[in-house]
Amino acid sequence: MFTRQADRFFETAHALGLNDDLDGRSVVAADLDNDGDLDLVMRNLKEKPFQIWENTFTTNAHYVDIYPVYSKGGRSPIGARLDLTCGGATQVRQITAGNSFLSQSPQHAYFGLGGCAGPVEVAIAWPDGAKEIHRDLPVDMKMRLIKGEKGPVPF
Repeated sequence: MFTRQADRFFETAHALGLNDDLDGRSVVAADLDNDGDLDLVMRNLKEKPFQIWENTFTTNAHYVDIYPVYSKGGRSPIGARLDLTCGGATQVRQITAGNSFLSQSPQHAYFGLGGCAGPVEVAIAWPDGAKEIHRDLPVDMKMRLIKGEKGPVPF
């Protein structure tokens, strides 16, 4: 676990209580308790088969959690690229089929925005080659962006 301070990153796993010596096989980050921050689930081989670390830090940081969805259903968003811009800074996420051994992260894009209170702009490059731009989206919420439709749909 690394924590960013200004333009540097520092290893902080021990200070955060994520310092066990088990044989972790996979880690998934997801908002398990729907409070707007990411929690961690780790799968171990032997002892403690599953460990859950709830993120209980209190911050004034903002976020957006975007679920790209095809309007006609049935098609997975795997391969979609989302470029989010807030306050002049751009972050990129890609929806993937897997990101860790023996695990699958949810098919959505979580963006931590720090002090940027929005609004945000999201450009989506869909797996079928279509491209869309969604402007003036609110922050601090989970939303669906449905291909071919304007504006977000609250989750």
